[in-house]
Amino acid sequence: MLRAPIRLQIQKWNNWLGHHPTLRRLQLIALLRSIGQGFAAVETSLYLRDLGWSGASIGGLFAAAGLFRTLIVTFTAEINALLGPKKYLLLYEGLTGAAALMVILSSRTVPLCLAVIAAGFGMGHSGSGGPAAPIERRWLGAFSRKLTILFGKHALLGYAGMGLGAFIACLTPLLQIRLPNQEAYRLLFIVPAICAFAGGALILTIQGGARRRSAMGEESRLAASASAAPPPSVKSAISRRMSLLLAAGVIMLGFLTLVARGSASFPLLSALMPVLLFLLLIALAMIRVSGSSPEEMAGMMNMVQTVAVTLTSTMSAYWFSERFRVSATEVGLVIALSYLLAGALSYVLIHASERMGPIKPVVSLQLAGAACVLLLPLAPSFITAASLYALCSMFNLGTRGTRYAVMMDEQPIRKQRSPSSRLASFLIRLGAILWPGAFGRMMDEGEHMLPFFLAATVQLFSTWRFSKKEQTKAPLS
Repeated sequence: MLRAPIRLQIQKWNNWLGHHPTLRRLQLIALLRSIGQGFAAVETSLYLRDLGWSGASIGGLFAAAGLFRTLIVTFTAEINALLGPKKYLLLYEGLTGAAALMVILSSRTVPLCLAVIAAGFGMGHSGSGGPAAPIERRWLGAFSRKLTILFGKHALLGYAGMGLGAFIACLTPLLQIRLPNQEAYRLLFIVPAICAFAGGALILTIQGGARRRSAMGEESRLAASASAAPPPSVKSAISRRMSLLLAAGVIMLGFLTLVARGSASFPLLSALMPVLLFLLLIALAMIRVSGSSPEEMAGMMNMVQTVAVTLTSTMSAYWFSERFRVSATEVGLVIALSYLLAGALSYVLIHASERMGPIKPVVSLQLAGAACVLLLPLAPSFITAASLYALCSMFNLGTRGTRYAVMMDEQPIRKQRSPSSRLASFLIRLGAILWPGAFGRMMDEGEHMLPFFLAATVQLFSTWRFSKKEQTKAPLS
């Protein structure tokens, strides 16, 4: 008697996921990946801390993982043209599953570092999906013209999965009753392993997604057409501004480095070197795309916003543990709640964007998120800090689906990014790589406020540039 209601619920679930079997499977794969991602966002830094790693060491490992992910994302188009989206995603899931098994089997430094670098464990706080995201989003976009609804659901599933993964990380203290601390951490890494292998199995059932023989030729043709030289006056102006800024940045960094080495009164200054270089790289990236199309500039601002959110959430579990001396259960509950709230807001924005357009809601929510980031380090208690963190994650992450919809709507699915845009993207990601190490050093120096103030500054800048888009833009459909 229960079979008919169960079949009805399954049918409703399938209808909500999408009309096409491939679309439904891709959404489920993203859900599974996000469960492992949310688990690792809580567990990785706490596990390394339990092994005796310092904040700077943890940040340095995350920086190495970020560098590897940046290189993969930079050459995503070439890898996709070589393998096709199906094999690309299958390779990514297989690599993640193998890395999780490596963590389970060994706690030695070299295997652990290789696993974290290869899979990016602890790096996925923004919920973007890592190197799999660009290919997955373009594959999803091929099945629907209603991008706001499509990416709103995609973001909702991603945050729901990350919330579930973070909640699973709360079980660590329960296992530590029967197992040594390190063994409990390692055993629970079976969660991302299962999710990765299950996602790989789903990918194998998808029809299509093979490499097209003409893909390499088409990529080359589009890249050649996109690399047409700008007018000489524009090109020379851009080159002059870039040279002046680069020279000023190098002089400033050199001066501050000499001051830091010559005086013991500025122990924090060495930790700020990566931060200053990060800001310099963002400025260079903005100059690099200053003559590009509005579509590429919109994509760049979307990336800056994602990086700004990552600045706040990177090593958040470590920050809570160091600042308030709380357990993995408390940290996991806070992060799980923040992702669930972000997913709920993503769902609300699906309908709000259709009525008000996508720009105004995103700008308002991101400003509220920046305000929460500024207030977060001033929180006097764990409860207050947890509430502010949940709110800032909800406001910042909840807009991701709508921002991607705007970007994908303005840039056609098959349009190749210009070399300037790709270089600017690489510069921004390269700057973000430096952040975890600087964050960890500042934590070791007892500086709990400055990282959030810097992150809020970058976030306000990206929000301001996003708000410069035409306010009368028609709602996406």
